[in-house]
Amino acid sequence: TKKKGTIGLGVGEAIRLSKSNPELNIYAWQLSSTEDLLSSKLDALRLFLLDLAQKKVSEQKDKLSKSARVEIKLLQNTNLCRELAEFYNLVSLRINIGYESYLDEVISEGAIIETSHGTLHHPTRGFIPHVTQIDPTGADALARLPKHGIDPSTVTRLGVCRTYSTRFGAGPFVSHDPELTLTLREAHNTDDDDWLGKFKAGYLDLVGLRYALKICNPYPLFGILLSHLDALDGKDHWKVCVGYRYTGSEPDLGEFFSLDEEGLIQDIIWYEAPDQESLRAHQMRLTLLLGQCEPVLRDVYPHPEQTLEVSLIKIIEMELQLPVVATSHGPKLEDRSIRDGFEFLLK
Repeated sequence: TKKKGTIGLGVGEAIRLSKSNPELNIYAWQLSSTEDLLSSKLDALRLFLLDLAQKKVSEQKDKLSKSARVEIKLLQNTNLCRELAEFYNLVSLRINIGYESYLDEVISEGAIIETSHGTLHHPTRGFIPHVTQIDPTGADALARLPKHGIDPSTVTRLGVCRTYSTRFGAGPFVSHDPELTLTLREAHNTDDDDWLGKFKAGYLDLVGLRYALKICNPYPLFGILLSHLDALDGKDHWKVCVGYRYTGSEPDLGEFFSLDEEGLIQDIIWYEAPDQESLRAHQMRLTLLLGQCEPVLRDVYPHPEQTLEVSLIKIIEMELQLPVVATSHGPKLEDRSIRDGFEFLLK
């Protein structure tokens, strides 16, 4: 099948399946059911998926990927569901699976909600078709808060980004840099997964980040958590993408982009769509245009009495009009720190 460049872990397929075949859904509260009941529900799901997989096998013939073959072999294991049911029962004994009403008990003390990652993969505002099926902005959680006496506008929302940009597989990635991709290898992001496609890195895309902030409205972010600052170690300068240069033949870009005097793209315009069909068509056209853009890069150097890290943070704050409230310099807990003036976020 054609790759679309999302996370590749089957989340979208699971959502589509849950909507089309709700009788196969297994909910968190059912994990503590008797092993026989849970095993029978899992087996019904296994047989359904195995049937789908076998149909794909007949269509694909010898074109099946390695990971697809592994998944089919798992689905053919008749002992799989019994083993999973036993495991899920053990998990249910070690975690507290609460209902939404449980929020009333804890929300007054403060709660942290982590959303899905990848704002630019938003299902309707992302670069279609390279999108996910899940809203990554936390809008669903915000919509529930009034039921628990919380005004969503009082929530402190924080965004997370690296000092560089990344993406897997297909889809527009204007600031992609092959050399940087080879340099910035990530242990948990490799090219081994043929569902995802190639892992790619590029310079921090400020145009893309500004568009991501628009997707996060109507409740704006308070600040940014900036990770992977250790990528700057030993460097005397860094680069950021501050604009795009369109290389295609589209005569009028005004519907899609804000341009400066030199015709360089500074921002992606928010399209006020009359309906979902028009929005989808617009986003698909936007995706094609972005695929014909190249990055406009700016060198970032350390200023006198400032480190390269501080110089980069200042540019991010100026371009995004948001403070960088915390940083991370590595994978360990001790590598992370709250910046001066934002200690109240820990209270």
